[in-house]
Amino acid sequence: MAEKKGGGGKNQPYDESTGRYGSATATPAEQKRLREIGVENNSPISESEWENDLQPRGQTDIPSWVTKEDFVRKELGVDAETAKRYVDAVDAYSDELYLEIRAYQRGESVSDEQKVSRFSEDIEEYIKKAPRWNGGETYRGIGLSDDDLSKYTLGSVHDMGGVSSWSSEEEIARQFADHYHGEEVGMDNAVILHSKTQNKGTAIRHLSKYPGEKGENEVIVSKESRYKVIDKKMDGDGRTHIYMEEV
Repeated sequence: MAEKKGGGGKNQPYDESTGRYGSATATPAEQKRLREIGVENNSPISESEWENDLQPRGQTDIPSWVTKEDFVRKELGVDAETAKRYVDAVDAYSDELYLEIRAYQRGESVSDEQKVSRFSEDIEEYIKKAPRWNGGETYRGIGLSDDDLSKYTLGSVHDMGGVSSWSSEEEIARQFADHYHGEEVGMDNAVILHSKTQNKGTAIRHLSKYPGEKGENEVIVSKESRYKVIDKKMDGDGRTHIYMEEV
C-alpha cells in the first residue's frame, strides 16, 4: 500500500487500485489517525481543493500582542495584503454583511454586488487555505417554517444556502434557534442542526468580530458543503434536532 496526502495534508495509507484511503490491512494506528481526520477506514475520498498541508485543529486564540493579520499571514504562509483581505472578509461576514454574502452566493441581488462578491470570494478562499476543522461536533441554530422543516426527511440531502456559521458549543446553537423561533423573528420551528465533521470548515473564534470570552465559538463552512439527514428528534423544550453527516 502506498502513502498519499489525505485530509490535513498528512501522508495516509492509499490504495491506488481502488482510489481509497485506508484498507482492511491498515494498522490500528493508521486507522486511528484516519478517524481523527474524519476518514473512516476504507472510505472513499478524492483529492480536491479542500486538501491542504496545514494541521487540522479546533478553536484557537491569538495572543494580545499579535494582530489578526499577522496571525493569518504566518499560519497560512500568505503575504500581508492577502492576510488583510482574509481578515476583512471574515470580519464582514461575522458582522454586517452576513446576510448579503449568503444572498449573493444563492444568486440573489445585493446592494453592493462588487463589494459583496469580493468578500464572498475571499472568505471561500480563506476557508480552503485555513486548517480544516477537527474540534468535534458542531451545531447550527436556525428557524424553519413548517414547510421547510418537512423537507428534512431521513436520507434527504441539503446545503446551507451559502457560507454557513456553526458553533462548537451547543448552547450557542440553542440561543440562535430560540431567537429565530421567538417573537422577534417568529419562525414556526426552533431547529438545531448537528454535524460530527466539517471537512470544508474552519474555526474563526480568533478572528470573530465579537469574540468575547468565548464568543460564538464559530466555525465557518463553505457554501459547497452538503449534508444528509440521518436522524431527527424533538427535545423537551420543543426544539427539533436534526442530525446530519457530510456527503
